[in-house]
Amino acid sequence: MATIKGIKAGTTTITARYGSLSSTVNLTVAQLDVKNATIGALSNQTYTGSAFKLKPTVTMTVGGVSTTLVENTDYTLSWNSNSDGTACTAVGTITVTVKGQGNYKGTNSTRTYQIASA
Repeated sequence: MATIKGIKAGTTTITARYGSLSSTVNLTVAQLDVKNATIGALSNQTYTGSAFKLKPTVTMTVGGVSTTLVENTDYTLSWNSNSDGTACTAVGTITVTVKGQGNYKGTNSTRTYQIASA
């Protein structure tokens, strides 16, 4: 049994040769959905007037093997705006959304943190 590393989501052709014999197979690798990812905890913050765009650790576990995903390669982050339109600066609850890209698809927006009054 061989392990093939470095194959990205999509379809690739693999050809094995032994002497004059050869065999070709098409291998399709599906994108994994980040809705199944684990989003690390974020600490609550105290209001300072500055933006708090906290970045969680994002990990994906498949077949018992956990991999830490890389921002801007495997996913992007976005933060909601508070009700007054200020992005991550005002007192309130901030929701972080993880959106898959590259070998990952889907969205996961289950992580929140609070900006509390000073």
